[in-house]
Amino acid sequence: MTVETFLNSLRTGGTAYTYRHGIRKLLEGLYGQGVLSSLGARYLSELKDGKRDLPADLKEEFKDLAPTTQAAYRSAVIEWLRDEDIDLTDKTLRCIRKGRPKVRTSTRQEPLTLDIIREMLTFSDIRSRALLLMLISSGCRAGEIASLDLDDLELDKTPARFYVRDTKNGESRVAFLSSEAKTAVEDYLSQRENYIQRASQKDPTMMLKRFGKVWARVENDNRLFPYGLNWIDDIFREMITKAGHAKKDRVTGRNTITPHACRAFFVTKMKSGGVPDACVEKLVGHEGGYLGREYFKVGEEEQAASYAKGEWSITVGRRGDVPLSTSEAERVAIQKETQTEIAALKDAVAMLKGMVMVEEQAGRDERETLERATGTTLRAVLLKEANEVRRRSGLPPATQ
Repeated sequence: MTVETFLNSLRTGGTAYTYRHGIRKLLEGLYGQGVLSSLGARYLSELKDGKRDLPADLKEEFKDLAPTTQAAYRSAVIEWLRDEDIDLTDKTLRCIRKGRPKVRTSTRQEPLTLDIIREMLTFSDIRSRALLLMLISSGCRAGEIASLDLDDLELDKTPARFYVRDTKNGESRVAFLSSEAKTAVEDYLSQRENYIQRASQKDPTMMLKRFGKVWARVENDNRLFPYGLNWIDDIFREMITKAGHAKKDRVTGRNTITPHACRAFFVTKMKSGGVPDACVEKLVGHEGGYLGREYFKVGEEEQAASYAKGEWSITVGRRGDVPLSTSEAERVAIQKETQTEIAALKDAVAMLKGMVMVEEQAGRDERETLERATGTTLRAVLLKEANEVRRRSGLPPATQ
């Protein structure tokens, strides 16, 4: 069995992606660049002949990586060797464990709030708006959205929904969309072909799809977002940066708000919105566990009813039928009061304009009455006074 055969047998694309990088990091660090299968065969041969020291190789080639990345890459190599029937003794595994960093550094994750989401949406286009609202309203992983096909969408149902087939645990499920997310997806679908054409012209390498277990470019890609593996991360990072909320952990250097924060937002808001914990766990594809597996037996429409109950809590825009938090209610009250004051000011301005018009008309009427009584027009009186001034100045009189 070759390395490629092992990678293609993995269940999820994310795991295959990580394992490929880990195995390649080890082999190319030892032998230089080359065909992965050939490098793998060479390493297996040398390992079996006792020419390689696995713990030492892992420690040396992965020493400059972050602790979490080291752990993932070590697991990749170990699983590959086990798949090749390499006997890893307890002593070997203990040596590998000794080479692990003693302190595991994790990235501090910051929560995503409604205000941040609203600011991000001000910097979105039709496509990125649809993506963000799908992540927020469905609780799906970024990879699940990336692999979603058009045929899996059912926007005509209430609430709108789609079927998630490429899941982390290998079990498909149904996910739902809020009304605003449904509208955003429909808007995007009307422009999808234009986005695909522009993206393909800008960077053909980004138009990738997982074919089997390998990411490759294919024609007639039927995914909702056919833009490659890292596209969602790039779009999310662009929006959060423009909104002014992009931060990096001072230790790990990684972003503190990632697409996964949308999933945490969904879970938190749904639970606080009155949806049972077990129901929320089912909607996001978690195992039943201590929450009880009884809920995991309910049908799709029962899940839809539970989702509809908590939809208000994950709605980003303000609607009349959406319960508001205290701070939001205060802002709405101030806005209504301001609008009332503006209307009153408009009425006052209109009244003043009417008074000015009345006074101007009264002035014209009074002037005409005076002219009729004296037989002299105001223009003639003014002309006479002007000529008197000109006479005293030694100037000829004006005729008009």
